[in-house]
Amino acid sequence: MRDRVLGGPAVLVGVLAMLTAGAGLAVAAPAPASTQPSVVATNVCQSPIDRVAPPVPWTGPTVATGLRVGQHETVAPTYDRIVVDLTKPLADYRVRYVPQLIGDASGLPIPLRGEAFLEVRLKAISHDTQGHSTVPVRNRVVNWGTLLQAQLVTDYEGQLQFGIGLRSKVDFVVSALTSPNRLVIDVAMPGQHPWVCTSGAVKVFFQNKPNYVKGVEPYVTPVWRRVATPAVAAGALNAMFHWPTPSESAAGLRFVNSAASTFDRLSIVNSVARVRLLWACNSYGSTFTIANEIMPTLKQFSSVQWVKLYDPAGSTETPNGLSDSIPFCLEP
Repeated sequence: MRDRVLGGPAVLVGVLAMLTAGAGLAVAAPAPASTQPSVVATNVCQSPIDRVAPPVPWTGPTVATGLRVGQHETVAPTYDRIVVDLTKPLADYRVRYVPQLIGDASGLPIPLRGEAFLEVRLKAISHDTQGHSTVPVRNRVVNWGTLLQAQLVTDYEGQLQFGIGLRSKVDFVVSALTSPNRLVIDVAMPGQHPWVCTSGAVKVFFQNKPNYVKGVEPYVTPVWRRVATPAVAAGALNAMFHWPTPSESAAGLRFVNSAASTFDRLSIVNSVARVRLLWACNSYGSTFTIANEIMPTLKQFSSVQWVKLYDPAGSTETPNGLSDSIPFCLEP
């Protein structure tokens, strides 16, 4: 095997921690030693992915310090690699195919080489306190099997936006690594499928608006997301709060959030899942609320038979017993 990296030392992982659990992915564990990186395999095979870690005390922004690209080779290249170097472990990020990259700051199309485009968003910055760039090279152009260009596009309101230009739409896998801290995106060679694509997925239920408007069941439609393990139930809800993808929205799916912005206090005890909605809670008089999406999303797991939803104040209509329950704020 031969690893080539442009733009920094070769820090390439020969074997990814691949998906083993039927409803989750391999997730980073604390490294036993500073030289042992932890690995989070958070997406395979073109599935749009989001990773949102639990809130942590503010210790300053995560800063991007480099953009590198490389190739992983055996007899022939098996995948190309994009690496974003970081000062701290990465909490929030999003990677997905887009028809065209649109700059966050300008709102204008960003030209990239290739016929397929990945958009990468990180909760990070790429400048120091004096406003100087911390990423020496912001645009990498190559002519490899799949990868043609990787570019830091915008540093805007605490979010970084990268564009990746590819020869064609291929399988990809995303890993958050530590020691050193970096986000790694591997893209397969055209026509090759080097990663397992059938495990590690969970279902997230969104409202099927056309069906709901016509009064034709089912009113919800499941879509697949890849989430970290353990805590796949929390991962499924995190994915729900990141809304449908553009293509899913175009197909009529929407997230009815009932004014909630996120959730906490998820627990599963004796087959009862409990979860509190945060920020606000309001049915707006509708018979369809976020409860219609959360309940099937959680009940897909064998450990959950009933779901009790709580409002931000911690109240629900039937807090005790083996039954479903919603807060009063979700009544029509």
